[in-house]
Amino acid sequence: MKIKHRGKLAQHEMVGFVLIVLIVTVIGIVFLSIMFGQNDAKKISSAEVSNLLSAAMYFTTDCSISYSPEYENIRDLISECYEDPQEDCQDGRKVCDILEPILEDLIDTSLDVSDDTPNRAYEFKIYHPGDDETSSEVIIQNTRGNFNNCSAIVGGNEQVNVRSSSKDIQIDLMVCKN
Repeated sequence: MKIKHRGKLAQHEMVGFVLIVLIVTVIGIVFLSIMFGQNDAKKISSAEVSNLLSAAMYFTTDCSISYSPEYENIRDLISECYEDPQEDCQDGRKVCDILEPILEDLIDTSLDVSDDTPNRAYEFKIYHPGDDETSSEVIIQNTRGNFNNCSAIVGGNEQVNVRSSSKDIQIDLMVCKN
């Protein structure tokens, strides 16, 4: 009689084990469907990206407008590029022409963008906002990497004062996180 009782006890334990495995499997499937079902990454503000932009504005370039060795920083070059796109550095290069490669190199070096790193892509935009969204004037825009399958999009912005305008120049940097 004791042997039959042990058999029923073993059957109850097996049924309990199967139920636990089924419950864990269902929870796992629900969790995975939630994780992989999110196609639209949320855009959030990032102190890290904002600090990068803020520091980049004070990066000293090799362009001197008035006299050497008074080299301009990025903030001043952005303002000069907007106010007078034909402005030259002392060495004859156009301010607007040297601004974009300097910014690209600075951001590429700081963010380390690739599919194998936490930063998959970035979009950098310098623009002068108009009265409405369609009338804004883009000064520089650059995108590196692929914004598909971002787990999050973090960003920051900075403003540059322009003497000849009532509105500031806006600088936006959006980063696609892995």
